[in-house]
Amino acid sequence: MKNQSWKSEIKTPGDRDFVTNGLRFVTEEEAQKYQDELLSRWFVKILDKRVSESTDKPNYIFIRENGAVSMESDHAVRWTFHRIYENKNEPSLNYAVEYAKYGMVCPDDELKIQALYTLGNISRWKGDTAKKCRAILKAYTGTK
Repeated sequence: MKNQSWKSEIKTPGDRDFVTNGLRFVTEEEAQKYQDELLSRWFVKILDKRVSESTDKPNYIFIRENGAVSMESDHAVRWTFHRIYENKNEPSLNYAVEYAKYGMVCPDDELKIQALYTLGNISRWKGDTAKKCRAILKAYTGTK
């Protein structure tokens, strides 16, 4: 199966192999930031650490001020809308910007509809932020 995400792996005294948890990220950079933040809170000796590819679907994003956040959360979707609005001058986002703008402030019961409209209008947007935003909207709406 094709690699779809990135994971943090750690080896501590007593571990024969690297261990990981269920958090999978869209980009290697996110997984690394998560690992750094996580290990900053540990008081256990770390023998080795790495970030590696995984065949699992991504399920978390790393937001600097919030840490790891589930891709299926309202918070992740609203973060996505903000990223789209920040890139509003990108020609490939022309229709998505208005959906995202409303999605930043819409009631929670309308969030899924805005996510679907937005997802349908960002297919030509390229780059790591675009990839991350698409993954979040797909996870939130349950689309493939």
